Amino acid sequence: MNIVAIIEARMLSTRLPGKVMHKVQGKTFLEHMIYRISRSVYVDSVCVATSIHESCDPIVDLCKYLNVGVYRGSEEDVLDRVVKAGKFSNADIIVELCGDNPLIDPDIIDQVCELYLNSGAEFCSNAIKRVHPIGMDVKVFSQSVIEEVEKLTNDPDDREHVSLYVYENPKRYNIVHLPLSLKEKYINHRLTLDTKEDEKLIKIIFDELYPVTKDFRLKDILTLFDNNLKLDFINSNIK
Repeated sequence: MNIVAIIEARMLSTRLPGKVMHKVQGKTFLEHMIYRISRSVYVDSVCVATSIHESCDPIVDLCKYLNVGVYRGSEEDVLDRVVKAGKFSNADIIVELCGDNPLIDPDIIDQVCELYLNSGAEFCSNAIKRVHPIGMDVKVFSQSVIEEVEKLTNDPDDREHVSLYVYENPKRYNIVHLPLSLKEKYINHRLTLDTKEDEKLIKIIFDELYPVTKDFRLKDILTLFDNNLKLDFINSNIK
């Protein structure tokens, strides 16, 4: 089975436009994210699902430079974009990831993939019943399931949030959630990139950890928080 990590990324985000192409430690956030995903044991390839809007040309150029798959589709209909990116990539299984999450931990990707493969589930995630901080979100499902969903719903929310229809219909789909493995206090950390405050925090994390090892994991980030309690206040006001 071909397991493809599909990153949903575009340039016209409302709160922090162009964020995936902002830089830290000499690389764009998207490049960091692609590298981190590449450390996964289960993921066979990466494809960036971006928009046909001209603003996304830099994303396409970066993907070509990195020799990473890229598919351009609808700006608003992200479900259609991901379905077609999956077909483009010959995916059997999709690991759905958001470009807002440059700190994604490849070990967590592997945990969700392993649970998906061993459980016989049709959908597996660590983010619906949250067991990791926001920014570590992983959703795994088959290409056939998401193609079915694409035909079943025209609800704007379903079209924007790719797998929403699946996890809101647990009677139709066999859904399994990754079990809690962290202390509750760690789950409330905000590690996603959506605002200037988020970017400030993520840049601090990269500046502290990346020079030591570019393969740092969530456990290293949490240790950083434990050693500097002021970090959590940088973006704790963001909802």
